[in-house]
Amino acid sequence: MAILPLSNSKFLSIGILLLVSSCSTNTIKEDNDYDLSFSNLNFTQNDSTGLKSWNLSSPKARFDTNSSLVSASTPKIVLYKGSLVEYNITSQELSSFNNFENISLIGDVTIRQILGPKLTITGDSLKWNPKESELQIDQNPKVSTDKLVIDGQLLYFNPKSKEVSFKGSTSYKFQPNVNSDNGMFFRSEDIKWNISTGDLASNSNVTGFNTSNNKSGTYRFEAKSLEGNSIQNYIKLKDCNFEQKKLVRTKADICILGASEYQQKSYTSTSTQVNFLDITTPLVPSQYINFVSDINQVETLLEIEGLDQSLDKFR
Repeated sequence: MAILPLSNSKFLSIGILLLVSSCSTNTIKEDNDYDLSFSNLNFTQNDSTGLKSWNLSSPKARFDTNSSLVSASTPKIVLYKGSLVEYNITSQELSSFNNFENISLIGDVTIRQILGPKLTITGDSLKWNPKESELQIDQNPKVSTDKLVIDGQLLYFNPKSKEVSFKGSTSYKFQPNVNSDNGMFFRSEDIKWNISTGDLASNSNVTGFNTSNNKSGTYRFEAKSLEGNSIQNYIKLKDCNFEQKKLVRTKADICILGASEYQQKSYTSTSTQVNFLDITTPLVPSQYINFVSDINQVETLLEIEGLDQSLDKFR
């Protein structure tokens, strides 16, 4: 069994050469080229203060001295915050050139947050440059917590800033309580989300709909952009169009859609704001909608089937 307890990546090549006598195989490909196989790879990178920055381990690895390629099976990468484990990253395979300056993970990639809200990021392929901190998942990326799921085409994640950036078409599913039908779904482009603050934003067109315990409270919406907060359970849509059961259509400068864990028992109306609230039993999640206009006007159109025929009777 060979172990590489190294604190700086520049010493990796030296460390591997010292392990030749413990390698399970040592096949000479050419006079000066070696393909080394060894067990229990363990590599640690420290930060500038001497604390652990990240650690890589694998039960089986190979090193090609000609190409400086490291290949590892079932690798595990641990990212640290101070002396604590903040993230665990696993996959089926790992490859790396230039002493772990660039790392690629392939197959069943999973990032699990240990400190914080227990975030999970999955995908099929991950690329990482440890010096730049940012991780990239370009095949089937998905982010999930106990309340939401976001998936798209391309994902960038910075563990230090806690920023998740989706590029391309991205879908967002929010369900504040798994025991309730209340939920919100929308699709947009280039969504940014901060897992620490909960801030959410997209400057692209948005289309979506909701589900509700109260079936009459379902609706669809579209807008030119959005911002919101996943912790406070709301999104704010700009230049929005709102449709409820094909009967009520509303246009407003801003639509604020949200969910609450508390009973809502009020209806308010002003010249600039109208609130529609689902009336539910105590402590059952409910949803709310606020329409706001900068020009003190919210336009609502009611479509009532058979209204003209009914009015004819009184003419």
